[in-house]
Amino acid sequence: MRIGKLEAELREVAALEISLYSVVPEHGSSAHKVHTPARRLSRLYIHACKHWTQVKRATVAKNTVSGLVLISKSCG
Repeated sequence: MRIGKLEAELREVAALEISLYSVVPEHGSSAHKVHTPARRLSRLYIHACKHWTQVKRATVAKNTVSGLVLISKSCG
């Protein structure tokens, strides 16, 4: 059970990191740098709402907001 919980947390963190850091900063417009990670984060949150418990959804929501703040700061 504990290993399963750790695996789920690791998947969540990996999904967040992929969402945030997969856009190459040198290419594309600022709008693209914001919209692509934001879209990925929203997909993760929608998935969480459909399939995960309320506690897990709250964690994902908090991390999603943190990610969006990080994205907006990185774009100036």
